[in-house]
Amino acid sequence: MKNKPYIGVSGISTIEEATKVIEIFNQNGFNLESNHLPFLGYLVSDKTLKNENINSKYPSLRDLRHLFNEAKNKAINVIHYHTNETENLHDQIEELFYNLYKDEACNTLQLNIVWPESKVIRKI
Repeated sequence: MKNKPYIGVSGISTIEEATKVIEIFNQNGFNLESNHLPFLGYLVSDKTLKNENINSKYPSLRDLRHLFNEAKNKAINVIHYHTNETENLHDQIEELFYNLYKDEACNTLQLNIVWPESKVIRKI
């Protein structure tokens, strides 16, 4: 796929929100074939991996799968990942993406963390 600019909405946490944002994107001419790609962003953290509910804007891992399926082939799914435990960031990302990436449910990651050491990024 050719690199294109994108427009996105982050903080999606329910199917209703995902459906509505996709509908608005479509009404305004944004789709995977348009000049600007639509994306839906989901807040995820190390606490999500531990099944610790942070707040309603952080969907559970189970709910993430449903959200990704709702947007698949309609928008790019993006995980906005936060952790304070950057020393094992690679392990966290691997746990999170193991099936998601393989299943092509989500392959885009934004790190919402203090800049980690370059060796940590290389390991990812």
